[in-house]
Amino acid sequence: MSNLDQPFVLFVSKRFVDLAKKSFGLGFVVRKPLVRMLQSMGVGFAEVDRNEAMRRLDEVASSRNVVVSVGDVIKNVILSLLTPTVLLMAAKKKVVFVSAADTGDCLFMEFFCEIPRAFRSSLIYYTWLVIPKNSDGGVRTRQMLRAVVGKVGAEPITKEEWGLAEPIRSMFAGVAGSEENLWQSL
Repeated sequence: MSNLDQPFVLFVSKRFVDLAKKSFGLGFVVRKPLVRMLQSMGVGFAEVDRNEAMRRLDEVASSRNVVVSVGDVIKNVILSLLTPTVLLMAAKKKVVFVSAADTGDCLFMEFFCEIPRAFRSSLIYYTWLVIPKNSDGGVRTRQMLRAVVGKVGAEPITKEEWGLAEPIRSMFAGVAGSEENLWQSL
């Protein structure tokens, strides 16, 4: 990843989050896994509510530094936050806004994603939209994400899970990380 101040998206499997619950001592039911992991690591951040997250996404989407297609994707995410039930439903996916955190270096947004499957259990993923505020923030953010993976001691998403997540990844088409698993290059 060469451009350290552009937004990117990371996909995390339910398997990884379950392992992280044990590694970080988060308990059995965790409503905001990313926020709780950051707390457990002692990372300073301000939790951002849905309205503030929408405002900040809109600022990023309309800034001159963001590629047009990335801005369009971010605006689509904003639309998903504006739905009355806060649930964007399509034939193949459900995406729910979970939380947002501002570390000073970047804004993290976390989404819970479900891919329903006929006669089989649904596939569950978490999507972390990461918006670094500058290149230094991008470097520190990547170090923090590496520390999370190191503490868990497992891949955030396997090759098979990556392939099965395509319906969710397509929602973020155009954002770095939607076509290539960026965990491998962090």
